[in-house]
Amino acid sequence: MSLPSVKHQTPNIGSFEIPSDRDKSDVIFEQWGSIKEGILEELKNDNINILSSVNCMNKSLLSKNRMLQSENCHGCKLVKQFMEEFYVDDTKEIKIQTGENRNSVIKIFSYNNIDTSLYHNNRTTKSSNPFLNYVVVSCIMEKLLKSKNYPSFIPYLWSYACNETFNILINIKHMKTLKEITMNPSLAKSSPLARSTVHNVLNEKIMRDIFIQLVLLCYFFSRYRYSHGEPSINYINFSPHKANFTFQGIKVNSQITLNISPSTKSSIDYKDTRYCLNKSNKTYLDLPVESKDIGLDNLYYCGEYENHRIEYYKIGNQSVKFKELMFNGHYIFESFDCVMFLSSLMTDTSFYDTFKDSKFLSIWKNLWKREEYDSLMKNLTTSKSSFTNVFNVVKNYHIRQDALKYCVGCIMSL
Repeated sequence: MSLPSVKHQTPNIGSFEIPSDRDKSDVIFEQWGSIKEGILEELKNDNINILSSVNCMNKSLLSKNRMLQSENCHGCKLVKQFMEEFYVDDTKEIKIQTGENRNSVIKIFSYNNIDTSLYHNNRTTKSSNPFLNYVVVSCIMEKLLKSKNYPSFIPYLWSYACNETFNILINIKHMKTLKEITMNPSLAKSSPLARSTVHNVLNEKIMRDIFIQLVLLCYFFSRYRYSHGEPSINYINFSPHKANFTFQGIKVNSQITLNISPSTKSSIDYKDTRYCLNKSNKTYLDLPVESKDIGLDNLYYCGEYENHRIEYYKIGNQSVKFKELMFNGHYIFESFDCVMFLSSLMTDTSFYDTFKDSKFLSIWKNLWKREEYDSLMKNLTTSKSSFTNVFNVVKNYHIRQDALKYCVGCIMSL
């Protein structure tokens, strides 16, 4: 005799059952995983099938009116399976109490844009809704990571529309910030006498792990021409579990796993199609840089010019055009995301105070023209870490065009 089950009806998605011998949170998380797979199968359609309702009295779980607590749309009803109260508080965070995902925290982000349309043109598919673009790119990134067994985490869980609100659920358990991990004594730097811990400064092993994992993850996604859109430390986060893997012949063994969360402006190639945001219809025929230059590495000898020349680009007065193209899905320079993420890290003293005395500093220095480096660092180390602030610094200097491949090569030779 089979055990009784609870059946959940979700229009546009179908129904699923929660057997009494299964934890309901585990079943729901599995269903959300299936829905993400379904989104990937719908990418050739004219819209993405997101669960939606226009008659919810709970207003995306924000209503505190007890008289209306049972008047839920299917999306809100499903999320309530995790909740003790009938509404979410101001943090919009829900802690999972049971099952395999126990202690995970779901955070709900809500936006007033429920457009789920996709626009296809040649080998490009665009969305006018930045939040739908985030969902699509998140699903693609997670699929690519899993298909290659690359241990990095994408926080997106599920999304649904309630009335005129687009709700995105993410798992923030794996989104520890750099500031949070520096407060862990095992990851922080010890004092010279080794009798105390210097909080807010990373130890050298963790600093090294962050540098290597960041470069490798950027290299992994570069194979799919991934452009983050707003690369900065604000999108770098850490899972509180060990990373133990090999990629490109480089072994990683760390107490933490580095993740890069996509932005609403991210773009990526998947199955011969470019997926991106439909931000602008402007087109440019020329490359959006103010200037290009050529230098020589430290191994140059007479007669070996071609093997040792280094190409640089400076965004400069073309910064508006550069961002317009990037936000609209163009993949301009392979090195850009990695350089921007690293530049943003340099603005954080918990990272830079350890980094500046390490052997990795020489790798970083070689990403820039020697005569510009001191000026760059003076401005970076006094800058805030956001994309806008760091971009406004970096755009004024020549960036090594092969920076990403150079960093990978240096790490391989360590």
